[in-house]
Amino acid sequence: MIRRKNYNIKVAFYSGVIPASTFIENSIQGISESGIIVYLFGRKTKAYPNKNNNIKVFATPTKKISKLIFLMKNFIILLIKKPLLLLKAVSFYFNIPMKKGYSFMEWGSKFLPIINNPPDIIHIQWAKSLSELFFLKKLLGVKFILSLRGAHINYSPIAEPDLANEYRKLFPLLDGFHAVSRSIFEEAQKYGANEEKIKIIYSSIDQNKLNSFQKNSLEIKNKIRIISVGRHHWKKGYRYSLLAMKRLIEQKFEIEYLILAKDRPDEEIIYQIDQLSLSSVVKLVSLKNQEDIYKMMVESDCLLLPSLEEGISNTVLEAMYIGLPVISSNCGGMKEIIEDGCNGILFNNWNIDAMVKAITAFIKIPLEEKIKLATKAKKTVTENHSIMNHGNELKVFYENV
Repeated sequence: MIRRKNYNIKVAFYSGVIPASTFIENSIQGISESGIIVYLFGRKTKAYPNKNNNIKVFATPTKKISKLIFLMKNFIILLIKKPLLLLKAVSFYFNIPMKKGYSFMEWGSKFLPIINNPPDIIHIQWAKSLSELFFLKKLLGVKFILSLRGAHINYSPIAEPDLANEYRKLFPLLDGFHAVSRSIFEEAQKYGANEEKIKIIYSSIDQNKLNSFQKNSLEIKNKIRIISVGRHHWKKGYRYSLLAMKRLIEQKFEIEYLILAKDRPDEEIIYQIDQLSLSSVVKLVSLKNQEDIYKMMVESDCLLLPSLEEGISNTVLEAMYIGLPVISSNCGGMKEIIEDGCNGILFNNWNIDAMVKAITAFIKIPLEEKIKLATKAKKTVTENHSIMNHGNELKVFYENV
């Protein structure tokens, strides 16, 4: 009997930047620990803290001279080892319509490293980049998997008809889809994603990192501190949460509402706070460090997710694990992880009355009920959203593809 050598699948993660966002890095960590070889391609923003031999980093420099040297190195390697492949690659550059000002140096420094180090699977993290990367499937004959995440599936193709047309053209040609929720699973099928090729694998969080940030008490002392976490974007629903806070203040509740974001607030939210006379109640807090956000969760009484659209909010998963009770809109995939009244409180998105009712209900429930909510929430995340389980599920998915 002939025995095959043990072969580890090589999966290229393309997210655009290295390191990637937290939830993508959690996926990378999980699948690398499961035995998959991970290639990382993208623009280097800072040093990558790689301690896993299964992760290989091919980062494109940002400085012009370094980028030029990086391009020349990859060009020469291809010219010597695979001249015909280089010729085909260059022909793609000249034949595919490119963005204005997209020079060969930009294009080559981005894609030649992938062509030089071909994986078995290219796992694209953002649907909007699919059309730009798709030539690699034709050129290298590799499998293509696309992650289906919130904005890129839920509203971008609605707002951008050309993008929707690109999805309808390319989705049927892909080898697999990773959906972060049942809601997105169903949305992707509108653009031609084959149901049999879609695998729902929920997001994971680094539970070991969060063990240092745990709430020890849910007793509300003076003012109730409510926090929301997320960038200043219409889909986060802050316009509605501010109106809800106004209602609660009018009902004589003692509230402090903090909106934690890494970007700067826009004029609209600042103006709304002023017009609603909420300057003494609402604070816009800029926190650059993720650990500072976790500390704020420990020091708060509940997390409010007023979003109009989400895939699965990692912030909610983190809060649930930390022990911070969650009040969330039922948008997107949130109702898939939160069972109303069991491990959190849900309300209908876009509905200010429902939001006020949910917050009021949380404030009024006895302490022992709050403890039950938080305990069941942590159990949900512990059992269903660990990095190791996430990595193992992706490994099986890759092997099936």
